[in-house]
Amino acid sequence: MAETIKTKRSDFLKLIAALTMLIDHTARLIEIDYPALFIVMRLIGRLSLPIYAYYLARGFACTRSLPKYALRLAVFAIISQVPYGLFFNDFLYLNIMFTFLLSLLALYAFTQKWYFTVAGVALVPVCTQILFGLTVDYSFYGVLLPVLFYYFDDNKKYAVLSIAALSLMYCLATGDILQARTYLQMAALLALPLIFFMRDKIRLTVHKYFFYIFYPLHLWLLYFAVLLLR
Repeated sequence: MAETIKTKRSDFLKLIAALTMLIDHTARLIEIDYPALFIVMRLIGRLSLPIYAYYLARGFACTRSLPKYALRLAVFAIISQVPYGLFFNDFLYLNIMFTFLLSLLALYAFTQKWYFTVAGVALVPVCTQILFGLTVDYSFYGVLLPVLFYYFDDNKKYAVLSIAALSLMYCLATGDILQARTYLQMAALLALPLIFFMRDKIRLTVHKYFFYIFYPLHLWLLYFAVLLLR
C-alpha cells in the first residue's frame, strides 16, 4: 500500500472538486442556448471525478471502520438518488456515491489480492446496464479509478499512464469514436498535477459531512432551477 496516501487531512482539493462538479452540472442548464460555453463548463467539470476518486482511495486507506464508511456512503447515495434522478431525468442511472460504494468493494478485494473480484466488481455496472438498463455514474471507469490511485499513489508516472489508458478506454466504450465530444473525459488528466503536487499544500478543513450534504443539496437546487427555467 502506498504510504504517501496516509498524510494529514486537507479538504482544499475536495472544495475544488465540489466547485468543478457544480460547474459541470450547471452546464446542463445552458446546453441549448450556449453550446460553446457548455463545452467549456463540461471540460472544467472533468476535474471533479479524479479528485473525489483520489480522496476515496485515501479515505479507504485511513478509515478506522470500513463498514461505517460504506454505510455513510450508502445512506447519502440513497438520499441523493431522488434529486439526481429528477435532475437527470433518469432513475435507472445511479449517482456517483453508488459508484464509490462499488469502488470500496473493489479496493477491499484488491487489498485481499482478489484480483478477479476487482474485475468482476468493475463489470457489475456494465452487465446491469446491458441486462436491465441500470447502471452507475461513470460505470467501470468510476469504480476502477480509486483503485489506480490507491495502487500507484507513490508512482506518479505509472499513475498517469494507467489513468490515461483507463480514461481513453471509457471514452471509446461510451461514445462515437469520430465525435470530438467523446473524448471530453480525457480532460480529467488535468486534475492529476493538482492531486500529485498540490494535495495537502494548502491546509484547509471543513466538517466531514459538508461534502455529503453538498451533493444532494446542489442537485435539488439545480432541479428547481430547471423548473424555473421551464
